Amino acid sequence: MLPHKKFKQSLNLEVKLEIIKRHEMGQRQRDIAVDMQLAPSTVSSICSRDAKKIKKCAESGIPLTETMVNRHNKSKVLYDMEEILDQWVERQMHENKRLTHVIIRKKAISIYNELLEKEGITNGQKFNASNGWLWKYKIKMFTNFQKTPELDESGISFPYMLKKVVKDGKFLPQQVFTANETELYWKRDFAGTNFVKIKELNKNMCTLRVLLAANASGDFKLNPMLLYPHERPTFKDVDISELGVPWKNSRHKKFTPQMFEDWFKNHFVPNVYSYYEENNLDRKILLLINTNPHFSLKYFSFDDNVKVIFIPSRSTSYCSPINRSICTTFKSYYYYIVYRKLSKMWKTKLTTSASGYFKNYSLVVAIKYIRDAWQKVPSNLLNGAWFDIWPDVVQENADDDTNEEEFENILNSTLKYAEKVNIQHLNEDLLKEWISE
Repeated sequence: MLPHKKFKQSLNLEVKLEIIKRHEMGQRQRDIAVDMQLAPSTVSSICSRDAKKIKKCAESGIPLTETMVNRHNKSKVLYDMEEILDQWVERQMHENKRLTHVIIRKKAISIYNELLEKEGITNGQKFNASNGWLWKYKIKMFTNFQKTPELDESGISFPYMLKKVVKDGKFLPQQVFTANETELYWKRDFAGTNFVKIKELNKNMCTLRVLLAANASGDFKLNPMLLYPHERPTFKDVDISELGVPWKNSRHKKFTPQMFEDWFKNHFVPNVYSYYEENNLDRKILLLINTNPHFSLKYFSFDDNVKVIFIPSRSTSYCSPINRSICTTFKSYYYYIVYRKLSKMWKTKLTTSASGYFKNYSLVVAIKYIRDAWQKVPSNLLNGAWFDIWPDVVQENADDDTNEEEFENILNSTLKYAEKVNIQHLNEDLLKEWISE
């Protein structure tokens, strides 16, 4: 069970008028607090900040004992609702059942309305499970259930720190960016006939590290930077710079500080400033990136208009907006584009063999598909990914249920395209396995 939560005492108008009366008669606030067993801060607030408002309310003619009853009932009902919701969420988590923002919202509203009806409250304040309430509830849920080892104290405090930085710097959602990397198998047994040959290839030659970056509003995505973890491949008759995708190669399989610095100076900042000019935005950038022991602020110090925040290393999966969900959607679009392109070529007789098509499947083609897959990730999903650390920026049409529906639609479409070209080995489980790698 969850630790018991203190319920805030609600004072009616009669008590508040008594406090004001005693204070006006010369009694000290500290003595009033001791005599009436109240917190000194409560007495101070009533005597100074709220005194005029309380007197005006008393002059309205509303019976003293009934004043504030609706507000009190609302607080009590809300408290009871969260107690019941806690138990329901705990059961769902114990049974490994699906929990999303929308599901929790609907359940909270349902419980709240049932309690209003049970208490006979017909004029209670409406509860709509706002983003602010949901965010605070999720923080409490993570803290109490202790089922998320990736979220420590630094992760819990990070959203508050971010909110202060955004407020102090007067950053707009379009000016706040994040970047994260993932691994993608760009070449694999797509046709189900060349498994042995592809398996014999060096695994490094079939994978790419992909750095993805976008802003909080979700309306601007930078072309991904790619890292080929092997010797530089030969691009015959192709100028790789024309693809508009930053390209690196290294045997280390990871982006080095020098690579990141080059991307930051020569790709990220120039492209962001071009976006600003098109949208008449001030030249200032707030960038959130994962903590890396090899990175330091010196790599970002060349431009005074750029502020960088490092996401807590132990809370990356929770605090990073470009999280597993966004990376999964990106990969699902990549495989969708691969099979859709094959289906179109099959339909127009440009190819009659899936295995022949994939045998000649080149890295240049894959780079184009990677670029297109990232551009296909919807802006509302990118915007919704900021909920856990900046709920105020999330629009109403951005939620994780939409993300799941989008993901399922992509999967179904990909499988249909594969079926059209007589690829029988690909099923939903295998496709999900590819995407989750």
